[in-house]
Amino acid sequence: MKKINYNSPLFDIDIRDALKKHIMAKSLIPKRLVDELSVHNGNARADLVAFYEYAHCFEIKSDKDTLSRLSRQVPYYEFTFKKNTLVTTEKFIKKAEVLIPAHWGIWLAKVGNDGDVKIHCCRAAKVNKNWHPEKALLTLWKSELFKLDSQVSSCNTPKNSSRAELANKIVRESTKKVIQKGFFKTLTERFESELQPLKITMRCQL
Repeated sequence: MKKINYNSPLFDIDIRDALKKHIMAKSLIPKRLVDELSVHNGNARADLVAFYEYAHCFEIKSDKDTLSRLSRQVPYYEFTFKKNTLVTTEKFIKKAEVLIPAHWGIWLAKVGNDGDVKIHCCRAAKVNKNWHPEKALLTLWKSELFKLDSQVSSCNTPKNSSRAELANKIVRESTKKVIQKGFFKTLTERFESELQPLKITMRCQL
């Protein structure tokens, strides 16, 4: 990892590399670590998602970013992920505390004396109670929704059903707990290279 001058601004790549290293050094290692995950019909793109038995979203705001889009991004992450954490710099740390929900985590990225970017936990993420089954399902591809539908509800589903219709059917015919477990399992299985940070650029299939 490159060394950074103490007074230099932190870019996304600087924080992202340090964040991945920090997450992978913890005792609970994620099954998958995925970059740029498109959620809810592509309406938002999560910077980094760690998949355990659930999904934990990490939204990065570097010194070169602004917080102007944060209020629009937050609801989509609330619908989709069980935990959410904002990772930012001293430039935004105070403003961020006001803009994000109280159950979100806040991690600070800061350059240490050795020139490495360090990640410090200012506030641990709590379980997000706003997870929304039907809206979360709109992150899945159509093929994934058909597969999940066959697992958690009746299989009498027209092949020309839209993703929205599939999501609605799954919610009507199953429970939130079962859907949530199946949703996170389906997303985890989408990414084949275990424990490797992947760059995902494709949008949801329509």
